[in-house]
Amino acid sequence: MMTGIFMALLLPFAWFGLPVFIHWLLPAFREATLPAKIMFLSMAIYLMNGTAPYLLLALAKQTLALVLFAGGVALGLGLEYAALHLGWGLPGVAAGGAFSNLCYYLIAMVVALHCCRTCRREQVGIVLRALVPILLVTVTCLALDWVWPLALAAHLGEVLRGALLRSTLAILAGIPGFVLLLNYVWPQWHKVVWQKESVISWR
Repeated sequence: MMTGIFMALLLPFAWFGLPVFIHWLLPAFREATLPAKIMFLSMAIYLMNGTAPYLLLALAKQTLALVLFAGGVALGLGLEYAALHLGWGLPGVAAGGAFSNLCYYLIAMVVALHCCRTCRREQVGIVLRALVPILLVTVTCLALDWVWPLALAAHLGEVLRGALLRSTLAILAGIPGFVLLLNYVWPQWHKVVWQKESVISWR
């Protein structure tokens, strides 16, 4: 679950840093900026699902883990083909992959928690707590792109400062999600941060 925090912290820097990198170093690929953003989001969602397959393997549910993975791949291929058929181009293909990864994450986590005999209410709570940080950050990144687009044609130093400022704002917007998740997986975190309790004593 902590992967959700790490990926949510990395996402804003990739979201606003990739356009700068592509614009200044790979100008021939400027049209691929939006697909690159969506693909990074897709990768972040996929990496958040690292726990579920191992839980299923530990419970001797290898066949179930394989079926879930194959289903996620099939859904992704179907959505990507549909995006191409509808003429949505690379952004549509990337969005199809991201949506299939989200579906795979939700289903695989719920199934793995169910196999661990976790109650349904707790299953929903765990899945949502892990998703909240990255959802808050993603929505903030989209809003900043819409309201305050990054002026890539400006001086490089100004562009980098703008990307850093937008990334910081997106991370700040995700703080409620970070706190919610940390309170669940590591209740003593605030004592360690404020030096009221050492990491060694907590262990």
